[in-house]
Amino acid sequence: GVHGAALAFAVVPLLPVVPADVGIQRGLACLPIEYDERSTVWHWAFTMNLMLILPLLIITRYFFWAYRLLARDTSAKTCAVDKAIFAFFARVLVVFLVMWVPTGTMIWLVVMDNQIPFWGGLWSHLQGLVSALVYMQKSDIKGEFLALGKLACMAPTWGQLQDDPAIAQVSSSSDLDRTDLLDRTRSFSQHLTENIMEKIGLYERTPMQVVEWRAWLRAGHIPRSSEGVARAVRDQDVVIFVSHRWWRDDAPDDGEDSKYKRLCKGVRGLIARHKLRAANVTLWCDWSCISQDDLELQSLGISSLIAYAARADCVLIPVA
Repeated sequence: GVHGAALAFAVVPLLPVVPADVGIQRGLACLPIEYDERSTVWHWAFTMNLMLILPLLIITRYFFWAYRLLARDTSAKTCAVDKAIFAFFARVLVVFLVMWVPTGTMIWLVVMDNQIPFWGGLWSHLQGLVSALVYMQKSDIKGEFLALGKLACMAPTWGQLQDDPAIAQVSSSSDLDRTDLLDRTRSFSQHLTENIMEKIGLYERTPMQVVEWRAWLRAGHIPRSSEGVARAVRDQDVVIFVSHRWWRDDAPDDGEDSKYKRLCKGVRGLIARHKLRAANVTLWCDWSCISQDDLELQSLGISSLIAYAARADCVLIPVA
């Protein structure tokens, strides 16, 4: 949506039939500005709707949706989750208002010919940075970001790489023929991958569980962790990591198992395309492989997501 809006803003001034131009008032080259009666109609009917009013309505809608969640259930567990959702969208709304309302007021409602609109626009363009800092306050995003930072710090330095025998074998031979060089490069790549996987494995707080493809088919729906169909991952498993958003507040699928059917179709496609042995195919899905009842195990499973994803052979995303 954001990229589509940016593309529209970039293309519109190039169309001769559209009353839009850039840079003709106060040097605002990044945004079409009204300059006569026709452009005023276009400006407020298209530009302002797409840039300011529509995003504000979307954020406000999600804000009140989160508020209704908060007011719907007063149980301790649900209340804590809903409060976190409400707080997140409240911050997003505040960022939008603080970063854009002053600029919009100065540029479009108050005619100013000094440098104030320039500095106001500069202020608004810092929204990306401010939004990133706000998103970082969300515990799961912050945790994953810190985990990536720790992995980067744990990565070997160039000096350590040069001391590694597997790497030294590649870098010390400048007169190798093409075949030998490719073989040693593959060996180095495998060695480096194993080194990285070893580091990522440190973030597996609780053992990874998977559901066998045949057990998944027998279930006839996305199995819940309490059904006991998940087992520990094995070396010979081909792991398909299911990345998705839940379609209901209390379950990942709708009442007609639509997502389950899409996932089955996707897995069959992967098996056929890559000629996989069905007996070795397994799926990882949060609803099935992370405890939905034991909060401590659930927390450990969530903290292990980066390790689970790294151990997967492919990622399957069901699209509605």
